[in-house]
Amino acid sequence: MDNHHQQAVMNYYQRTTRWFLRFGQTRHTGAIHRALTLPDVVVAVATDTIHALIGDTLQHLPAGSVVADLGCGVGAALVYMQQRFPLWQIAWGITLSSDQAQRAGAMNLPVVQGTFHYLPIMPATIDAAWAIESLIHSDQPEQFFAEIGRSMRPGGILIICDDMTNTVTATAMQQLFQYGWLAPNLVAPQTHSACAQSAGFKLRAMRDLTAGIHIRAVPNWLARWLGACQPIWQWSTFLRSMIGSMALQQCFADDSIRYIMMVFEKQ
Repeated sequence: MDNHHQQAVMNYYQRTTRWFLRFGQTRHTGAIHRALTLPDVVVAVATDTIHALIGDTLQHLPAGSVVADLGCGVGAALVYMQQRFPLWQIAWGITLSSDQAQRAGAMNLPVVQGTFHYLPIMPATIDAAWAIESLIHSDQPEQFFAEIGRSMRPGGILIICDDMTNTVTATAMQQLFQYGWLAPNLVAPQTHSACAQSAGFKLRAMRDLTAGIHIRAVPNWLARWLGACQPIWQWSTFLRSMIGSMALQQCFADDSIRYIMMVFEKQ
């Protein structure tokens, strides 16, 4: 990321993480991503659904495999993987936020503060990595794929779970979501595939997870009114995040954004 955008995303999570953990769907699990309910995934808490899907995809990895979390929050996915696959080697999780890194460190998780555009690892040393709702923050997605491509062994697996556009032209609600959540990389799955292919990856699987989201859309008139009030709430990181979340819910409701899981293999 350029320094300005990177600083903005870091500040966003510095100011909002405590609110997510205290009041959001994440408050019981520490998972700073959305809850899903899917008929074929049985978990105790819905925020573990995406962890279970990633774990199912990677369950073939042998003992000693090196895995990493690209945009790990406070480490909820790492905790899940450590418990389910105790013989894996968790290389690290990486986050821009020093607050998140400190919270993870307090739980003895191997989390470092930094950017996934420049990974602290030697070439061809990772067997698998995942990015849950983090790639959308990137303003340099080609660098993201190039860096994980450099770091991953041939045959390694990269999993992306993120919001992706389902329209050719951005709608007003999509733009409001992007502004509220600092999400410049709202693109179609085909765009991710093209970037991944340029970095030496091949798409192996893709699943649309949107049906599992608990949509809480507000009336369209209220959404438009809140959007028009942008000059008022833009100075508050918390309100900006809440309005971005509202806009995302509207986008799920009108099918302009889908929540997609993509699985790539390093060639």
